Amino acid sequence: MIPTGMDNSQTDIRTGAGAAASVGIAALREQVALALDRLAELDRQIARRNRQLAEQEQQLAELREEIILLRDEIRELKNLPKRPRMKPSGMASSKDEDADNSASGSSGPGRSGEAGKGRRKGRGPRHRVPCRGGHLPTRGLGVPGRQPACGAVAAGGGDGTRTVRSRRQGIGHLVVLPVPGDDTGARHKAENGYCTAIGNELFTHFRSSGSKSRLDFLEYLCAGEEVYTVNDAALDYMGKRKLPGTVIVRLASHGRRRFSDSDEWRAHLEALGIAGMKNPVKGATEGALWGTICDGGRIAGTVILSDDAGQFNVGDLHALCWIHAERNVRKLDGNNSYQHERVAPALDRMWKLYRSLARYRKRPNPRRKRVMETRFDQIFGMRTGYASLDRLLERVKANKDELLRVLDHPETPLRTNGIENDIRDHVTRRKISFGTRSEAGRAARDACTGEKKTCKKLGLSFWDYLRNRLGVAGAPDVPRLADLIRLRATT
Repeated sequence: MIPTGMDNSQTDIRTGAGAAASVGIAALREQVALALDRLAELDRQIARRNRQLAEQEQQLAELREEIILLRDEIRELKNLPKRPRMKPSGMASSKDEDADNSASGSSGPGRSGEAGKGRRKGRGPRHRVPCRGGHLPTRGLGVPGRQPACGAVAAGGGDGTRTVRSRRQGIGHLVVLPVPGDDTGARHKAENGYCTAIGNELFTHFRSSGSKSRLDFLEYLCAGEEVYTVNDAALDYMGKRKLPGTVIVRLASHGRRRFSDSDEWRAHLEALGIAGMKNPVKGATEGALWGTICDGGRIAGTVILSDDAGQFNVGDLHALCWIHAERNVRKLDGNNSYQHERVAPALDRMWKLYRSLARYRKRPNPRRKRVMETRFDQIFGMRTGYASLDRLLERVKANKDELLRVLDHPETPLRTNGIENDIRDHVTRRKISFGTRSEAGRAARDACTGEKKTCKKLGLSFWDYLRNRLGVAGAPDVPRLADLIRLRATT
């Protein structure tokens, strides 16, 4: 039996131990509460610092852009050399695209065309050069009893890079081929001008004029047919170009809808009281040319690929060049290591998506299409903390439909390297001879350069072609280039 005194002492010990434990737990709780308060304060300080850092980064980005503009202005005022071009992007090394571009004349992935030339404000007068049937193989190549072959050209802005798809009618089925395009400076009669090239793996065609406006581009698509048509397509175009409603009503309510030349069209605009309004005249003329193009079915279902230059954004389907989109991101050098670390991963994700799209072109799949769309949203919807990069990614994301046009039209090219290689001959000739002095000389230069490129793509000797066409004795027989192009397009 345990004595009563010993039992009481053990009870006291337990009570004291419990009280000490309670005091210790309370102290720990108080310390934890203080630590949490301190942690919350640190979080608020970090958030404050992050906001300040973001504001400073935005200010630095704006200052950097302003400095670049001022430096460019100083270079121009002092006649100093322009800034060097950036190194080729990682997208240009995609093996999946190299095979496609080699067929259209691209010798390698390094170059992306002339940069920056032809952006002077002073432009020469417009010289209309009619297309000659024998020199434009995209016209009149249809099978008898079917719709003629037709081409659609898409183009770029700053460096003029552009790509086009052509829609040809084949024997019993529709043949859709990509037709890239490009333009470069071409002086004529000591005045600035431009030469536009369109083509694909089967042909190349050059056309020179005094400007490269949307009006010139639409005239090019008309393939020499100087007709103005006011139909539903023309009125819809005018509405999209924000023409005044009164102008559209006057054109739509008039009984006459087709005009055979520019004089008749101009007289019609004067009769309707539109000729005195500068912008409506331009928009109405563009719309009438677009009506002619749609009325002839020249670019029905054709995707127009460009570098986001507004003057070439015509048609119901428009796509953008991935190389130009990536180039804008690559130009963000950054001012510190933090910004450099944000740009590099964004570029890496873009290159991987680009290569995946190149593989998709070869093997389209509905399930992969949804995956590509999700990856696009993730890449261009992320926030990096680098203000300039975030704004640029937002702008790219806004062009999602144009950049992912290949998902619905796998024949659409992702880049424009092939036609850029085609136009190098014209650039070399320009550097040597500088310019042309007569209309006949300009037409001959464009025709011969295009025919030489076309012969090369068709596997013909240009020398034999010239000898045959000039009637040289003993020259081999060379078929019409248009016939060869039609045959290759339908086989």
